[in-house]
Amino acid sequence: MASGPIPADSEDLPLSAWAQRWRPAGTSREETIAADPSTALAGLFDQSSPVRGDGDPLPPLWHWLHFLDRPAESELGPDGHLRDGGFLPPVPRRHRMFAGGRIDIDAPIRAGERVRRESRVAKVEAKTGRSGELLFVTEEHVFTVDGRTRMTEQQDIVYRRAPLPGSAPRAAGTPARDGTEEPGAAAGEAPDPWRLRLLPTPAMLFRFSALTFNAHRIHYDHPYTTRVEGFPGLVVHGPLLALGLLELPRRLGRTVRHYSFRLRRPCFVDRPVLLTGTPAAEGADLSAFGAGEEPAVTARAEFAAP
Repeated sequence: MASGPIPADSEDLPLSAWAQRWRPAGTSREETIAADPSTALAGLFDQSSPVRGDGDPLPPLWHWLHFLDRPAESELGPDGHLRDGGFLPPVPRRHRMFAGGRIDIDAPIRAGERVRRESRVAKVEAKTGRSGELLFVTEEHVFTVDGRTRMTEQQDIVYRRAPLPGSAPRAAGTPARDGTEEPGAAAGEAPDPWRLRLLPTPAMLFRFSALTFNAHRIHYDHPYTTRVEGFPGLVVHGPLLALGLLELPRRLGRTVRHYSFRLRRPCFVDRPVLLTGTPAAEGADLSAFGAGEEPAVTARAEFAAP
């Protein structure tokens, strides 16, 4: 079912109505994978790049540095995302958050390869949460090289309506502690390869936004983030946390064949994040902890047979 014109009463339409009427057309694009973006991401994690030149495999999810949309400034909406088009539902006063995803890797994408990505909206569903009505959109991307599938990925995006102009912003999340203490091992405790500390600074958020060409203002515009979207501070990118968790098995030499993750609560700039893993049968359970005792991200990585 294709999308129709936006009705005159769209301001009053419940999100469930958009779930029934909105189905954008699929898209396809190709790109030759360069090594330079991986070098930049590795620098963000303070390490040398695992992708040095043609033929080197991209670690899982590092393809997020490719197939990027680069819209004109005039095409952006008030939140920094595209105003219209793509896989963004034409919902008035739309706020967007990344909710999680899944990926199956048959074989890695390699630098120097010409890769084709076929994309579509696989599912649209309305739900009601603590903050009101929500619209969940599942995007599916299939990556092929010479006609053979390398990876199949699904991303879950959640949308909510912003308050009407002039009303107070909805409280989107409040840290449970002040964040001055660093989570993790006690002083003198031996390093654990399944624990990694990350301090998301403003510079880190800026660099990751640049690497992914992400203009969402919650990652760099403090007045907008707090006054319009209702967060207590700049929000750490969900994809940055998902990538950080995968550093745990990658640095131990494990080959990930399946990865699923769910973003449960936001993390905020200048507040330490602890990335942890617990090895399990044929994989590992991964979690990211910011302020508070509950995980901000939970994930599962399944490994290839040794």
